[in-house]
Amino acid sequence: MSSDTRYLYNFYYFRKAFKHQNRGRRLDAIMELIKSCNPKSVLDVGCGVGNLVKRMRDIGIAAYGTDFSPDLRSYWGDNPHLQVAEAKAQPFPDKFFELVISTDVMEHIHEEDIPAVVEEMKRVGKEVLVLVAVEKKLNQHQLLYHVTNKPMEWWVEHLPGVRVLNSREYENVRRK
Repeated sequence: MSSDTRYLYNFYYFRKAFKHQNRGRRLDAIMELIKSCNPKSVLDVGCGVGNLVKRMRDIGIAAYGTDFSPDLRSYWGDNPHLQVAEAKAQPFPDKFFELVISTDVMEHIHEEDIPAVVEEMKRVGKEVLVLVAVEKKLNQHQLLYHVTNKPMEWWVEHLPGVRVLNSREYENVRRK
């Protein structure tokens, strides 16, 4: 059994992650991907500071986000569309969302928990889309946080019924 690393995801982690999660071009590219699915409702599992949820709501998508860290409430304020919840225990009915998305989250989940997380995402969503960070070699920071670092083929095999993409393809997207 792996050690619990959830304590690492505190206010300071998200303050540092805010810049990455708020990159305009990256968000634009992910938004284009979401819009290509034409969903009316979306759940962002592991939503972090909630920027993607805000962007979706700004264009009329009924978007909600969950993340397990209570420290995120300081970023979210009183936003009713964001709530604290474990990835493997979502507070929504079966097939409630047309699309469930998760970006740069799966590699932070211990390998033995991934099947339960995937099944929960499929339970609440009609379609599931996951962007996963695939690294050939982890740096010191990533060694601490990316507890499941696998090649893309592994992710595709272990996330059946899920559309899996490499999030690194959305990192350095240029505007047209």
